[in-house]
Amino acid sequence: MRAGRRHRTKRYLLVATLQCALFTGCQTLPPQATPGPGSTAVDAAGVQHSATDYPKGQVPWLQDLLHTLGPQYPDQERALHHEGAGRFRVKLDLRSGTVVSVSVLQSTGFKALDECAVVALARWRWKPGRWKAVDIPVRYRIGSPSAGGTPLPNS
Repeated sequence: MRAGRRHRTKRYLLVATLQCALFTGCQTLPPQATPGPGSTAVDAAGVQHSATDYPKGQVPWLQDLLHTLGPQYPDQERALHHEGAGRFRVKLDLRSGTVVSVSVLQSTGFKALDECAVVALARWRWKPGRWKAVDIPVRYRIGSPSAGGTPLPNS
């Protein structure tokens, strides 16, 4: 019972960490927080999945995340009040769960913000053997109370 509770607590903390902005102004939206296309993933068998296909909090590629890093929000971009939302495709090595490449599907509207998101997402890691690609929305917004942010798949 204790090990099961610890596992659930660990999973809850991971999801909660992903749902909270860690850096001022950069954040992403939790699953099902916004309408329109959001997080999707392609599994090891090549099957496409959408966050809308799963109950809130049960998105499997979120549960399979081992390491995340929030994108930096450059001081110059923050000073210029640059905000924007974008979508990024993360391609994974099935054997290791590491990121092979990150591409911009939809720009935030600012090259520097896109580059910061790409650099951060390139350092993420998933459980090996489960996912080939994951699409991740990222939003940069001025005025967050904390200092930084972590991308989260949204629906």
